[in-house]
Amino acid sequence: MIKQTKGIIIGIDCSSIKQGGNITHLTEILKCLNPLIYNISKVILWCSVSLSHKITPQPWLIIDIQNELGGNLFLETYWKIRKLPVLAKKSDIVYCPTGYFLSQSINYVAMCRNMLYYEEEEISQYGYLSKEYIKNRILRWLQIKTFKRAKGIIFISKYAKTKVQSFLDFDINNSPIIHHGISKRFIGEIKVQKEITSYSQSNPYKILYISNIAIYKHQWILVEAISALFKKGYSIQLIIVGKPIDKKAEKILNITLEKVRDSPNLIKYLGTVAHNEIHNLYKEADMFVYSSSCENMPNILVEAMTSGLPIASSNMGPMVEFLKDSAIYYDPKEVKSTTNAIEELLINPVKRQEFSRKSKYYAQQYSWDKCCNKTFSYLSFVADSRKI
Repeated sequence: MIKQTKGIIIGIDCSSIKQGGNITHLTEILKCLNPLIYNISKVILWCSVSLSHKITPQPWLIIDIQNELGGNLFLETYWKIRKLPVLAKKSDIVYCPTGYFLSQSINYVAMCRNMLYYEEEEISQYGYLSKEYIKNRILRWLQIKTFKRAKGIIFISKYAKTKVQSFLDFDINNSPIIHHGISKRFIGEIKVQKEITSYSQSNPYKILYISNIAIYKHQWILVEAISALFKKGYSIQLIIVGKPIDKKAEKILNITLEKVRDSPNLIKYLGTVAHNEIHNLYKEADMFVYSSSCENMPNILVEAMTSGLPIASSNMGPMVEFLKDSAIYYDPKEVKSTTNAIEELLINPVKRQEFSRKSKYYAQQYSWDKCCNKTFSYLSFVADSRKI
């Protein structure tokens, strides 16, 4: 008689999953999951009421709503310290895909997502006595403690793994790099690239930048660069999309927008656009720019690659890791560097066509099926090793 092995029970701490890419990652890997392949009998989600409405029910999925996870930081911290260790006893391994983990008695796997904690130059822009600087230093300390206690760590870029290693006093070479996927709705056709002289003020060449408004995203530098190019005679339009996530960056951007009055149609600041509508913006654009100086895996950048747009990108962080030789690079903190890079693409339709083709090809390797497979294979492996 063949002995049946008991299926693995995986718990997922969703206490820090509240918006954007965090929700997309969780929902997409659960959609792709066939638990029998990984000897998983149950997946338990400890989540808020609002997050539970975004999860597709499955017979093997237990959605355990926790009332403390409604957005109050004090209640969430209490829940992590007092309630989660009790709930986690129902599982073989707990997956913490974001944030920090406070319990010392639970077997868990953590994920590294937020690189701002580890970029001292970036957080110092807020000022050493600012709330933002102090918050990020505390979160760095909490996450390092989280990683030290974890039974495994998942990284989503080589850049992040190398950077975080410099803060740890133990080897993380065995920690996997598991890239996020990209939804198929972002797949676009590569446009035939035309000479910039074929555009006009009534039909401008549309340059798109999607990212939260933050101090390390440098939207105001980009605005100044676009203004400089307009003054040189280029028929262009910059479309900025993004939610303000810190007041300092929002203030600088608004001041810069007030100064730039070269044309009423030169800059369009759309603010927040729902993620399920973002793919339409890529289809309408002619070029994508990415001026961030702090990223882990830049999902928005990979979406742009998938859409088939030519890209001018920041030369900082992990951007070169993903774009390789399929973009023109610039220093996002310098107006002149940003201006020169964008102009080089504007005047060279052959290069634009080549970059579009290459970046779309490189983006094909990222899928939610791969992300799901590698994630749950690793969680199952760690869970089994804990039983030995």
